[in-house]
Amino acid sequence: MQDQDGANLTRADVVGWLNSAQMDRRAKYVQAGRRFQSAQSDELKQQWIKAFEAFVLPDGRSLNGEMVSLADDIESEISLRGEPLPYEKAENAMAALEKAVLSVYNDTKADPEQHDKARERAHADFVAYQKAMRERH
Repeated sequence: MQDQDGANLTRADVVGWLNSAQMDRRAKYVQAGRRFQSAQSDELKQQWIKAFEAFVLPDGRSLNGEMVSLADDIESEISLRGEPLPYEKAENAMAALEKAVLSVYNDTKADPEQHDKARERAHADFVAYQKAMRERH
């Protein structure tokens, strides 16, 4: 597959980009002092479920930024411990999030200007990731 500039993209590139974003969130959490470091894993997982369930606001389309941030921090702590997230215990929340993402995607797709802006942001982020990878090697 090629991007709009003709560069070859592989699945490994895309997975690396996604993993890089996750690592950036973890690094930010660690740099901020690991506020959940002393919490018990079971307690953290329960907090993560509650935060995850509060991701989608009552309008069914918007995300609660505070809860997304909280869940990201808890997810970072859990992953630093090498433990899995309890997605199976948050099925309703996952379904609501999928519905919200699909709704926003469809709205963005229907508005060419908004779609182009979203595509440009994603492209710029990916290009920055590729540049950082080249500079490391």
